[in-house]
Amino acid sequence: MTKSEVSHIIQGCLQNDRQSQKILYNYLVPEMMRIGRRYTRNTEDLKDLVQDSMMKVFKHLNSFKGESAITTWANRIMINQTLNKITKESNKKFVDEDEPFSSIDVSSNDHIHIEGKLLAEDLLKFLEQLPEGKRVIFNLYVIDGYTHKEIAEMLNITESTSKAQLSKAKEILIKLHQKSNQDIRAKVY
Repeated sequence: MTKSEVSHIIQGCLQNDRQSQKILYNYLVPEMMRIGRRYTRNTEDLKDLVQDSMMKVFKHLNSFKGESAITTWANRIMINQTLNKITKESNKKFVDEDEPFSSIDVSSNDHIHIEGKLLAEDLLKFLEQLPEGKRVIFNLYVIDGYTHKEIAEMLNITESTSKAQLSKAKEILIKLHQKSNQDIRAKVY
């Protein structure tokens, strides 16, 4: 959809045109679903989060200034709605009480190095296996590009907690990838 088409649809939505609202909804929801799937495993929660986010999009559409793409703006709303739900449930998801943070090695290299190709669908499958706190922080840092400082502020945790959870998430993802490759080799031989 071109920028002028999006602008026309937004104007229609602001005038309560149902057809424009339907077009905008259908345009934004698929990406919101993809984002939400990275953060939550529960399909019902995902549907609720998308609906709540779209309600917020329509409610605050008059504040959209067009400084970014409508998808970027709406996706930010989706991420914020998701984080609000997660943080309301409990911050304990972001802390491993059985392991002190001082014993966790957080390297200066913040990228996962996995030999071979890792398809996006494989990464999503592996992400679903992470505990929620680690999955959320991995998504925020690696995929959505937030800094540890921003994550700490959003989730009301310390930067060191964010770094520690990211480090643990990476370790788990690497192990899951290695196990997956071993399973594939075992089936081939």
